[in-house]
Amino acid sequence: MHDRGVRSTGHGPRRANRQPDGRPRVHNRPQRVLQPIRPGLRDVTLSFRVASDADEETLQEILDAARSLSPVFDTVTKPVADAATLQKES
Repeated sequence: MHDRGVRSTGHGPRRANRQPDGRPRVHNRPQRVLQPIRPGLRDVTLSFRVASDADEETLQEILDAARSLSPVFDTVTKPVADAATLQKES
């Protein structure tokens, strides 16, 4: 039975990142440089499955209309003005 959520692995106390005298172990590894990550979308794919006997030209016209009339498609494919405000409440 474990007491207070402590789990024993049978390997004794964890000292893998400490030297025998308790000081932190220093590794001579090159430091990783974090690159900025864009928080937005990289690409968007729209997929439609249509059960229809329409010809390819008609289906393409429907797809073109869906793209040109979709507010979501318009927003993610064209520049959109944005604004951010912050009000501190007292």
